[in-house]
Amino acid sequence: MINIPITIIIGIIGIFITARFQRYHWLRSTREEIRVRETNEASQLLRDIALAFDKRITAQRSFLLNLSSPSADEAKQAFTAAVREYSESFNEIRYRLFYYTSYNRVLEFEERLHERLVTNANEILGVSRHGRALGRSVQELDDDLSLISAKVFRFCERIANDISNENIGSLKRIYDWTEPRNEFVTNWHLVKRLFNV
Repeated sequence: MINIPITIIIGIIGIFITARFQRYHWLRSTREEIRVRETNEASQLLRDIALAFDKRITAQRSFLLNLSSPSADEAKQAFTAAVREYSESFNEIRYRLFYYTSYNRVLEFEERLHERLVTNANEILGVSRHGRALGRSVQELDDDLSLISAKVFRFCERIANDISNENIGSLKRIYDWTEPRNEFVTNWHLVKRLFNV
């Protein structure tokens, strides 16, 4: 008679232990799935940013250096196409950048990279219309394009560091151990943080 209640109690304890292990493994596999997906998507964003700027800078430089050559019209058409392609992807890149990084990175993208590239393009168009440099010389404009390219590289490098440190998108929230309701942070993760491992 005593065996039946003990069997029921052992069964209930077994159910709770099994449920806890299943939840732990489900959270672990979900976290890994999110990590892989967001790392791949953030890496694609990085490639898209680099490609968009590279195409536009190349077309701008070609247009600038061919202003007085017979192929100036071809260079201008290529420049116009590159600006159109860049502009079509601009808001989508900004949105993805905001999701995977932060609003500060979006502002940096707009103010330090995009605005400088647009200013350079407007000056090149001014040279094209008037036949001479109004502000900076052609060499200075070309040097500015090289500086913009270097800034794009540094910007992409910072995003790549965030990706490798898993400080992107949902991963920032998953590894936020200061949030008391974060179910993804395990005791083992907290012990590792304690010993800085």
